[in-house]
Amino acid sequence: MLRRILQPLWVLLALIFLIEAWLWDHLEPVVERVVAWIPLRAFKAWLAERVDTLSPAMTLIVFIVPVIPLFPLKLVGLWLLANEYWVSAVVILVFAKFLGVGVAAFIFDVTRPKLLQMAWFEKVYDWVMMLRARAHAIIDPDQGSHPCGPRVLAPVADDPAVPQARARSAVIPLAQPARVRTPVLDVACEQSGPDHALPVLLLHGFPYDPRGFDEVAAIVNAAGFRTIVPYLRGYGTTRFLSAETLRSGEQAALGQDLLELLDALHIEKAVLAGYDWGGRAACVVSALWPQRVAGLVSCTGYNIQDIPNSGKPAEPEQEARLWYQYYFHTERGRNGLIQKRRGICRLLWKMWSPTWAFDDATFERTAASFDNEDFVDVVIHSYRHRFGSVAGDPRYASIEAKLARQPKINVPAINLHGADDGVMSHGMSEPHGKYFTGEYQRRVLAGVGHNVPQEAPQAFAEAVLDLCKSM
Repeated sequence: MLRRILQPLWVLLALIFLIEAWLWDHLEPVVERVVAWIPLRAFKAWLAERVDTLSPAMTLIVFIVPVIPLFPLKLVGLWLLANEYWVSAVVILVFAKFLGVGVAAFIFDVTRPKLLQMAWFEKVYDWVMMLRARAHAIIDPDQGSHPCGPRVLAPVADDPAVPQARARSAVIPLAQPARVRTPVLDVACEQSGPDHALPVLLLHGFPYDPRGFDEVAAIVNAAGFRTIVPYLRGYGTTRFLSAETLRSGEQAALGQDLLELLDALHIEKAVLAGYDWGGRAACVVSALWPQRVAGLVSCTGYNIQDIPNSGKPAEPEQEARLWYQYYFHTERGRNGLIQKRRGICRLLWKMWSPTWAFDDATFERTAASFDNEDFVDVVIHSYRHRFGSVAGDPRYASIEAKLARQPKINVPAINLHGADDGVMSHGMSEPHGKYFTGEYQRRVLAGVGHNVPQEAPQAFAEAVLDLCKSM
């Protein structure tokens, strides 16, 4: 009886919370555009540099202080309302609300990485994200049938990714293209499987794209789980919201992109599965935000780069495998990627997966994703940053500082390593167990190279399902 009486109150509170969340989500991109139009971009860069030198506690003051002057404005609105100046009151209150959320979104975008270094703030942030998901569940109970379930992504019927999805084999269920806006990106995704089941994010690397997961997604969906496969920054139809954003390919950016995608989808917890760049993003989130991860599948093991020690040479045989990374450090390499990107990427496919007999059509379905206008910039920055040759984006500096300490991963994890991997021999991941403090398995796959999900979709899907079914 009491529950029935309180239900309308909970619905009202959920509606108020969702209105606040809607304002935040939709004002963030507006703020980005305003920042791009007026000299605030330089101020934002200046502020980010200053925040990077502050302690988390001082950063909290930077976040709170700019919003305080707006309270008197709201009091003026309430006074006008009390004295029946209806129009003026509404104008003042609406203006104060929009300005307040806009200023908070602007400052939070700069201060978030440093604020999340405080354990209590990180817990509050995660709690707010959880409340958002549960508020959606109260308003629309069907969308909350699984505690980790995401909102249904908005389909984009005219998205350029649709022809690529339709080019798949007829035996593979058609994925639904969608777009998701995060603070930095307009992310192109493909979703399939039951809308409200446990979500599995499948994350590709370089030089690949979501086509590598076509068969994996079909197997996972058939087992009753949901898959979301995003195009990483610089790939497919994923786009940066601002022309001023550094086209960074650093590991902290990939990890933060993944975290922000989970936030935008209102996903409390998901299984993360990836390889190459995607495996690195999954490892970053698993290490720094383990409360968001139900399980991890990472090809070649612990993928977080040890950038402070990147100047130490590997064995000559391994150095030879990394020729393309050194090539990309030169302007000749950059020009090569601009002018001959398909040839270079196809060569890497052959070298990294020597026993995989892919055909022209298979490669071309993926190669279309390399035509993204930011592909070259993101790739070049990625391979130069990991050796300390270029600076990263200041907004990710605090995350990179955490990653430099090589944090342990404390979530259930399965390491898949192809025995014929042409980037990193399978013996190199054998000692990686020391980086995993949760339940951990290592599986070496005979006859498989670097592109594990496309070369061995059944083995990859089985690893994902082992984690899904263990929840």
